[in-house]
Amino acid sequence: MLYPTGAGEQKQLTNDNIVHGSGRWTPDGKWIVFSGFEPDKKARTWIMPAEGGTPKPITPEGTVGTQVTPDGERVLVKDPEDKYFLYPLHGNGSASRVPQLKTDDGVIASAADGHTLFVREAVQNAWTMRVVSVDINTGKRQLFKEIEPPDRAGVLALGPVHITPDGKTYVYGFTRRLSDLHVVEGLR
Repeated sequence: MLYPTGAGEQKQLTNDNIVHGSGRWTPDGKWIVFSGFEPDKKARTWIMPAEGGTPKPITPEGTVGTQVTPDGERVLVKDPEDKYFLYPLHGNGSASRVPQLKTDDGVIASAADGHTLFVREAVQNAWTMRVVSVDINTGKRQLFKEIEPPDRAGVLALGPVHITPDGKTYVYGFTRRLSDLHVVEGLR
């Protein structure tokens, strides 16, 4: 369903048997790229017109991702072996491996330059996230930010993280569990 943010009517986009997961619009707003699976099949990446229509698979079963490149031509996905690939959105060309990314990297966002990705490196601890920029042309990794909440007390996990394409602004969340301990004496 497409819901208006102001006045207007909601719109049913699909009438299929796909269980839809996360998705994104392409930069031009004309297409929706999403993850999903059909009954008795593995998840994969799909594309469909933003005004509605029949979704078309982009990747083979088991290969999933929705990080669309800034030019709107490719999508970054992970295969069943945790290797990263760029797949063309509209079938023009073949998939290309992205060896500059490690299997335990978590891609957060694409930079506006079209060849840099903001990546969460492997988790060190529950309260610090190391984010690097990775140039997929050269493989160069550079520290972007070490993200840590102002108070570590009760922090179980960091995320999600969102970074603007220019890399100037970011926002993050975290999960925290706090409790109180009470000592009571003299009860019978």
